[in-house]
Amino acid sequence: MKWQAVFSILFIIIAVLLVLSYVEISRKTPIAQTLNNSIFSDDNKALLTHITNGWEKTSGGNIAVNVALYNYGYEEAENVEITCEMYDRDEEGNFESDEPISMATLKFGNIDPTSYEKLQVYVDDNEMIDDYSGSSCFIKRCENCDILDNRLKE
Repeated sequence: MKWQAVFSILFIIIAVLLVLSYVEISRKTPIAQTLNNSIFSDDNKALLTHITNGWEKTSGGNIAVNVALYNYGYEEAENVEITCEMYDRDEEGNFESDEPISMATLKFGNIDPTSYEKLQVYVDDNEMIDDYSGSSCFIKRCENCDILDNRLKE
C-alpha cells in the first residue's frame, strides 16, 4: 500500500512536469510562427505568386493576357515585373514550339501586403497567334519579396 502511494505521487509529479514543459515549449515556438518561418516567407519579405487567366484580343491590335497577382506576405513587394509569353499550339492544345511567338514584360510597381491585383499584360499580336495559342506568365523580378513558384521548385 505504501509503495502504491509513492508510485502515484511520482506519476503525478512526472505528469505535471511534462505538462509544464509542453506549455513552455509551445509558448516559445508557436506552430504558426514555425510554419511561417520555415515554409512561407521571412517575416520581413513579401510572398508573391500569380495565376494566368487566359488572354483576349483587344481593339487596339494587342493581346491582353489576364493575370492575378497575389501577395501573401506581411510586407509590401516593390518593383514587381511580370513577363507573359504567347505560344503556338495546334487544335488539340499541343505546343508547336518551345520558343514563344510573342512576349512582353510589365513593370507593375508595388503590391500591398496580403493583397491581390488583377492586371493585364499587353503582348504584340502577330500572324502566328490564333484561337489555339496559349499564354504563360511568370514573375520576373521583385524587391523585398520571395516568389512562391521559385520556393516550390527547391
